[in-house]
This record gives sequence, C-alpha cells and structure tokens, in this order.
Amino acid sequence: MKKYIAHAGIHLGSTAATQNSLRSVELAAAAGFDYCELDIHFTSDGIPVAVHNRSLNETYRKIKD
Repeated sequence: MKKYIAHAGIHLGSTAATQNSLRSVELAAAAGFDYCELDIHFTSDGIPVAVHNRSLNETYRKIKD
C-alpha cells in the first residue's frame, strides 16, 4: 500500500497556509495525506520550533543580522 507524505504540510504560497504551520498540516490531512513531514529546529535555548530554515533571517529576509 502506498503512503503519501506532505512536505511541510500543504502550503499554497501565503494565501491559505505557510510552511510548517498548523493550518498547512490541517490542509494536508483534509487532502488525504498519510503523513506530514515538518522541518524542526531548536532555538539556542533548546526549544523545538517548526520552521523551514535554521534561522529566522533565512526565512524572513526583512530581518537584519
């Protein structure tokens, strides 16, 4: 039996959901995906967060170093 995995959920640009968001996971489940692979990284104080890149600067280009 084939299994289908949604990468970072279903993220339709910024119109319905962003990558790794709860909404993108909900959309993947509603679309019939069996699994949802999320990008998990840890903050400097050890808190796990679901975000695509290792830093917010990579994700949100507007933030200055």
